[in-house]
Amino acid sequence: MRPLALALVLVAVSGCGTAGPEATPVGGISDAERNGARNALELLRGRYPALQVEETGQGLRLTIRRTGESPVVVIDGTRSVGTGEAVGIPPGEVAEIEVLTSMADTLIYGAEAARRGVVRITTRMGQRGRE
Repeated sequence: MRPLALALVLVAVSGCGTAGPEATPVGGISDAERNGARNALELLRGRYPALQVEETGQGLRLTIRRTGESPVVVIDGTRSVGTGEAVGIPPGEVAEIEVLTSMADTLIYGAEAARRGVVRITTRMGQRGRE
């Protein structure tokens, strides 16, 4: 056997599976706060300065202040279309909510998510090891 040497020209790392310092988890939500919220998105109201939660005629609207756009919503690892699915999640089912705004953290969800930001929701049933 003869050894073969290959040169590696370019390596691109586009993201990682864990959130960096730009992620803001909404952990430690008390029962009183959950009782006041009607759905998962209302748990975000007033908790993250870069995220604006508005009530419109069609429901809740999320806006990332630096972009002026609605963020990509990811529920249990699956990208959601709009905020409709998140509105259907009862507050008691939410295990964790994170708001990701840095490009490094959001790039794993695609270029559009990197530009607009990501709201990542993990439900109690979506946690690893739960069935």
